[in-house]
Amino acid sequence: MHSGDLPVALQPTESLAIFDKYTSQLFLWNLAFEKFMVSKSKDLSSREVQGAALLKIHLTTVKIMASVRPDMSDMRTMSKALNADTFLEYIDDFQIVINLSKPLIVAAEQDAKNGKPPLTFRNDFGLIGPLYYVCINCQTVSIKTTAMELLLRCPRREGMWDSVLVAQMIQQYWDLEARHKEAQEMGEEVEVDEFGFPVPFTDHGSVHFEFFGRPAEINTTIVSPLAPS
Repeated sequence: MHSGDLPVALQPTESLAIFDKYTSQLFLWNLAFEKFMVSKSKDLSSREVQGAALLKIHLTTVKIMASVRPDMSDMRTMSKALNADTFLEYIDDFQIVINLSKPLIVAAEQDAKNGKPPLTFRNDFGLIGPLYYVCINCQTVSIKTTAMELLLRCPRREGMWDSVLVAQMIQQYWDLEARHKEAQEMGEEVEVDEFGFPVPFTDHGSVHFEFFGRPAEINTTIVSPLAPS
């Protein structure tokens, strides 16, 4: 949709038009979904209610993604314009993702206790992607810590997403982020932008490149469920 190396103001107009189109469609889909749930929720089975909760989780995640678009006159690159402070106003949305994910995890655990085969693989998106998004972007430690705990409670694969692998990747991202913050607080030399302000933390994809494509056999004991303080 966009290039992270180009200033926001210089992003291709075609990309912006596509973004606006799908943002509008997302809004209309949400209206239809809410109307459906008001009129039909009492008739849904427990399995269908779980499916509706998963749809709401993905809707909320995508809504955040659509809402954090920077001002189109911004001359910073996309990667610099979208920094940690951008997500501060979406705490309630991140909490919705957590609140809706918890009963889905509990249901999966209950199925396992009842002898139903565990759902360890699915080829479509489930909970891993949204919980990953919360862990990387939410600035409230308690919320992203809970997201990590949920990832580790129910190991599974969803397409390219492996929950244990993703949890390890998130932990390394948190470690890098903490070291960056500590360097700033200690007055060490850090990268600054053209205005002299410290450049917000970004791992430039190094964690992602290291983890994606690794073998599937992961040591689950080295992942900590705790977010950095």
